[in-house]
Amino acid sequence: MKRILVVNQFNSENLGDKLLNLSLCDALKKRGIDILSCGYAQTTPQIMHYLCDNRKIHTLLHSLKRYLPNRLKYIIKYKRDLDKQLNTVNIKDCNGIVIGGGQLLKSKSVFLYCFQYWVKLSRKYNIPLYLYGIGIDDNLSAYEIKKYKCLISNVKYINCRDYFSYEFIKSRFDKECSLSPDIAFSYESQMIKSKENVIVMPYCYHTAVSAFSFLLSRQEYYQMLLEKAMPFILSGKRMIVTATTSADIQESYKFIEWINKKNIEMEMKYIYSIEMFENLFSSAECIISGRMHALIMGKIMDANIIPIEISQKIKQFAYDYNTHEFDLNIARKKSLDGIDLLVANFN
Repeated sequence: MKRILVVNQFNSENLGDKLLNLSLCDALKKRGIDILSCGYAQTTPQIMHYLCDNRKIHTLLHSLKRYLPNRLKYIIKYKRDLDKQLNTVNIKDCNGIVIGGGQLLKSKSVFLYCFQYWVKLSRKYNIPLYLYGIGIDDNLSAYEIKKYKCLISNVKYINCRDYFSYEFIKSRFDKECSLSPDIAFSYESQMIKSKENVIVMPYCYHTAVSAFSFLLSRQEYYQMLLEKAMPFILSGKRMIVTATTSADIQESYKFIEWINKKNIEMEMKYIYSIEMFENLFSSAECIISGRMHALIMGKIMDANIIPIEISQKIKQFAYDYNTHEFDLNIARKKSLDGIDLLVANFN
């Protein structure tokens, strides 16, 4: 039996990361692969922050942390945590290291330095390294492109989850790769689906501006969300606000405060787990979100989706999957075909 170390952000509080990891590990296990798991950066489990008295303090500390240089964050925290994490895993018993999936190759991200760590580990123990289900930002600097190209030359096999990333790797990194839908499309729900609610998910405004150069003011952003939701409000639909990350939760509080001043009622729902995520979305007629895995869960639950096109990733997702021709069964099959290609490349 092959033993593979899967490295991703399953320890993150982001429910999208958890859904991705669950789907990936489940697909590999069904193909007879023994799985060990590590975080590529986040090595200890995080929890979602909802109702708390120190909300403003938490937000301030989170913002200050953002401004630390990523290399410094890696040296101070992540390198130490990664070394500590490896003490719990017998890496020498592994036949391969799979990093993914997710939007990993991001500009101004600590992943660049963590990726260096995993490449060095792969070379030290002569264990093949694979990137699976990855996405790439469209705003990488020339320096970042140079560094990533060098690191990717050490990777045995690459799979991308969108066409933009696929073309980027082939043209800019001169590396062959495969293409298949995000593995979260393979997630199968047994929930009974209904069309009772409309779910609005405000994406963290600070992240939109700092990571993706979002041009709208916060007031304009909220007005855009309201315009997308207005047809459902006028039809009397129950409007629910939720989030799959702590940063989006804080944005949701601000959005509800703003919309309440317009005498529009929206209810906040808290979800802490994949089960709660799945349960809430099973009741949705429509999902308004800038989070890709929320949109995927919407597709799985046969809800309409309205993507908030914050980033190139979401624009590409909307182009690929928010069409009348979309067929979940085909997307599920293609995502699992991608897993079969990955498994075929294991030594």
